[in-house]
Amino acid sequence: MNEMRKNTRQVFWLLFLLFALLSAYLAKFLAVDAPAISTSSLNPRLLIDRTAIDRGDILSADGAFLAYSENGERHYPLEEAAAHITGYADYQRAGFAAVEAKANFRLQKASLEMVQRITGLFTQKKPKGDSVVLTVDSDLQTLAYEGLKGKKGAVVIVEPSTGKILAMVSAPSFDPNEASANWATLSKDADTSPLLNRAAQGLYPPGSIFKIATSVAILENIPEAKTTTVNCEGTQIFSSKKLSCFNKNVHGTVNLESAFAVSCNIYFASMGLKVGPAKLSETANKLMFNTAIPFDLDASISSFQLDKNSLERDILDSSIGQGKTMATPLHMALLASSVANGGIMMSPYIIDHYVSYNGQSHTKRMPSMLSTPFTQEESNVLSQMMKSAVDYGTATKAAVSGIDIAAKTGSAETSNNQTHGWLVAFGPYENPKWALCAIVENAGGSSAILPMCKKLIEKLAKL
Repeated sequence: MNEMRKNTRQVFWLLFLLFALLSAYLAKFLAVDAPAISTSSLNPRLLIDRTAIDRGDILSADGAFLAYSENGERHYPLEEAAAHITGYADYQRAGFAAVEAKANFRLQKASLEMVQRITGLFTQKKPKGDSVVLTVDSDLQTLAYEGLKGKKGAVVIVEPSTGKILAMVSAPSFDPNEASANWATLSKDADTSPLLNRAAQGLYPPGSIFKIATSVAILENIPEAKTTTVNCEGTQIFSSKKLSCFNKNVHGTVNLESAFAVSCNIYFASMGLKVGPAKLSETANKLMFNTAIPFDLDASISSFQLDKNSLERDILDSSIGQGKTMATPLHMALLASSVANGGIMMSPYIIDHYVSYNGQSHTKRMPSMLSTPFTQEESNVLSQMMKSAVDYGTATKAAVSGIDIAAKTGSAETSNNQTHGWLVAFGPYENPKWALCAIVENAGGSSAILPMCKKLIEKLAKL
């Protein structure tokens, strides 16, 4: 009898364990796997839903249609200008990308489907999936793309206090209306990589805009940082290499603020050596280098590769944003926004909320803090330094009459002897509403992109 009871208990606990494992798997499937499965182009249900349910719209923050369905066809009114954020929805060939992929579960899911079907018996309308409202401004998005047209590069504009993406553009782009028809060409174009979202996935040497990060390391690790000076003669020979400022400009005696304003490589390389590789790396990690930044769209990880055993030449290069340091425009926009936001980096997001077929808004995204990479006091110092760059430094051509802004330029040398042009900026200075990052590949330096950025800043001043 005792043996029978023992066997019964063992069978019970075995069945209980199996039931618990099955329940856990089902919970994971519903909570974690379902959205991914719903976006897969291999899911045959998509073809069924396509004919049974009208796909929801994608709308901008100002109410413009970025994607809508008509007679079973998907349309993208902004064409190339918004392609890397809307993506495409092709059930047969290209599959799904960007918001069309990330929000597919909602776009294809009809709220109160039974009610819609009953109503449809009288209206002859099919059930409609939820629409998704993004954070971007359609006019700003279009203007940013017009500035990049014919170039390779990216623009990201973010609201510092919330992390909302106000515009995100990548060029070269593609027409999502023709994604399926042109798929063979688009997917194999290694020269221009039109499908790559350079704004979130492109990795570039940040050049002098990285001096924001180096400045934080200097402020935190050198007590006399604000008063320490370095004499710049345009070129300096260190023990491991010769280093020059851009165009070999001679800056004379500079401190932290003036060196930042005129973008003096000699100063920041010298001070980077004083800070040391371990502390530089510690600061970079606080600024979200080497860490995945959560975002609604696919994004690459910026990298900073110094450690305590790094060589002098690597420290010199990394201190001025060269060497193995790589960053995404999205990340650099967030870095500028952190300066504007008192040292607080907000989580970026581009999907704001969803709207049901009857106009009911739901699943509203709430802003959340990502990190606090530096203090309010450090933010104040960095803000003043960026303002000085506009007042008398390398960013004077980005100045716009009637609005005080802060900015930092960057000219990043590449392995193919080309120079990318960067700009990060925020404004208005006293009450920042936006932060911007722009890059143009092989532009010859930052001065080539300032006219484009100035037009964007003029537009932002009116929002």
